[in-house]
Amino acid sequence: MPQPPFDESLDAILRSSDGLDFPVHRAVLALASPFFKDLFSLPQPESEPKVPVIPVAESSLILQKLLGTWYPGAEAVVAFDGIEQLAEIVELAMSKYEFRFVGPIMRRYLQDYLDTDAVAVYAVACRYHWKDLARKAARHSLKLSLPSILRLNATPQLRNISADLYRALLLYHHKCSAVAGSFGTALVSSKSGWAWMACNSCRCWVEPKRVVTFIPRTQTAVASASPLLPMVSPRAWIIDYIDRAKAALKEAPGATVSDIVFLAPTLTKLASCDSICATSGVKDLANFISGEYLPKLNQALDNVPLELGF
Repeated sequence: MPQPPFDESLDAILRSSDGLDFPVHRAVLALASPFFKDLFSLPQPESEPKVPVIPVAESSLILQKLLGTWYPGAEAVVAFDGIEQLAEIVELAMSKYEFRFVGPIMRRYLQDYLDTDAVAVYAVACRYHWKDLARKAARHSLKLSLPSILRLNATPQLRNISADLYRALLLYHHKCSAVAGSFGTALVSSKSGWAWMACNSCRCWVEPKRVVTFIPRTQTAVASASPLLPMVSPRAWIIDYIDRAKAALKEAPGATVSDIVFLAPTLTKLASCDSICATSGVKDLANFISGEYLPKLNQALDNVPLELGF
């Protein structure tokens, strides 16, 4: 049955497709919707009941949730059965019944699905030109690989946007992939005090045919650039981490590269050191990832444009 505030004291009835009645107040609906304002302004035959009954195409479940998102006195939070149901209610509110003022409410509900259904949220946001939400959804879609997004082309919500807006999402992913997939190596040597820069015990990184030198050990070395002075190269394990991270981020620019599963091979390698890497490597790696690598990567991704055209 309909839940309060849809009680018998009101002066109109919305009858759902499955026969449940929702008593409502005409003044509230007329103020909220041009659709209902026009409907209630039509002259009624004298034979009509004093309280008009308006049949609607929606089921009682959908009607309850639609009105529950905004009707005065309704429940504060509506629970939806997934993104498809929410998208249907957004369509009813914004297009069919013209409850245009509920846009901010619908955007808040849609944000709950950014982590699980970013592409669908992107499509709904684009349909109603909600630029900020579309950008957030596009950013969350970076957790998916491009092939995964392409497999989602049957997502019902995508049918409601133009090919140009779908292409904009794919192009954005491609650009972010290029940025994330080539980011991070230079940051490894940003501080000479990192364990992987200070250690002399475990294997250093050697690029084929040459040793890549990053930071001279002394300021004198910087001034003289003498090839005879000792130089610092990062340990192999940190470059291995960066290379694996870049590969993962090239495929999915929003991939997680800081959880224990991803870090396990790196932690195993640094633990084999009998010097600085074993004692300080874990702490320095955590500080590097959280304080240098990911923040600067996110800054770089923030600068990638999403060409929406609205």
